[in-house]
Amino acid sequence: ALQTNTSYVYLALGKLKVMTMLSGLYVLLLIPLLFWLTTQDGAIGAAWAYLVSALVMLPVTFILIMRLLDIKLFRLLSILWRPIIATLAMFLIVNQTVEYLSFVPDTFRIYLQLILGVVSGAVGYCVILLVLWFVSSRPAGAEQLLISKLQSRIPAFAWLIK
Repeated sequence: ALQTNTSYVYLALGKLKVMTMLSGLYVLLLIPLLFWLTTQDGAIGAAWAYLVSALVMLPVTFILIMRLLDIKLFRLLSILWRPIIATLAMFLIVNQTVEYLSFVPDTFRIYLQLILGVVSGAVGYCVILLVLWFVSSRPAGAEQLLISKLQSRIPAFAWLIK
């Protein structure tokens, strides 16, 4: 998800060659990994191939975008630290929720793990992100915009912004 909108940045800056080269590099990385890992592990191998390709391309994409837009690493991290921590916490919450439900009989386990994993992950992410936003003195950003929208629809959320 962190890389999906970068092509629009390249397009807006007229850097079509960079966009094409990055896409080509991604495909050159992905295809051999797909062949290798799907023959080893089937669909799970394909998922691993996509994950590895994305993780390899992520720093490349970030470095290029940061250079093109003249964004310093410290500035980027000052914006992303809250979502990164909330994402890691969400992973731990979902992992523990799914593991905790291993006692449920097989018939219902997968459905219960899916439903409670999604709900606990979403709630955990939002709560942790909100707590981190409060701890960091509620800086202007996506959290403030979302709460402003909620406040305009549900007045009970007004206390969050004050």
